[in-house]
Amino acid sequence: MDSGDEINKMLEESLKGMEYLFAGHPESAKAYKEMLKQQFMEYAGEGKIDNLSLKEQKTTSDENNLRKVTREQFPECIPLSDRKVMIEFSRQYSHEEYRRMTYCLAPKSMDEKWVMLLEDETLRMFRSWPPQNCIFEIIFEKGGEVFKIRKAWVDRTFLEEPWNSPPYTTQLIEYLIERMLLGHYLAFPFPNTISDPMQKALFRHGLVGSSLANDEG
Repeated sequence: MDSGDEINKMLEESLKGMEYLFAGHPESAKAYKEMLKQQFMEYAGEGKIDNLSLKEQKTTSDENNLRKVTREQFPECIPLSDRKVMIEFSRQYSHEEYRRMTYCLAPKSMDEKWVMLLEDETLRMFRSWPPQNCIFEIIFEKGGEVFKIRKAWVDRTFLEEPWNSPPYTTQLIEYLIERMLLGHYLAFPFPNTISDPMQKALFRHGLVGSSLANDEG
């Protein structure tokens, strides 16, 4: 059975418990199944992926659409503990990109998994559901026309996840910043230990959810 057959079987099983919603409306059931399938495929990294490079994507900071997020909104977020480990992560961002980051990020639904707060040139990324631990801490410094990352840390327990490694951690941080803070489009990075479409979809959903940026959703 290929992955497409497995997905269809899974969706059929899911819809069985919802038959009463579509009684007498087979077209609605078909449309709903197709919607679920597309969402699943996107989570599995097998949907339509925007092929634009990051350099081709313009960063926008429309104050009419962006919502300012502050620490006062998330008093329950737990600071990075003494379990932190320094990691190699070197990137630089334009003033416009950095300005957008200062709006930070808050979850809009249970399908979103991260809180991101940038204060005093320090970006902290927290899991958005209890326990709301700080996982990543990144310190920026201004250098001419750009903001550079000076230091980056990760919670050691996060590195101990069976699928994790320092190289994957840096890919994930880049995804969190580019996709969710800056609103750019890029493919979600899956660990090379996960290849099954169902496992990939479940992994992505649990780690980043819908991956919506501040001005989306």
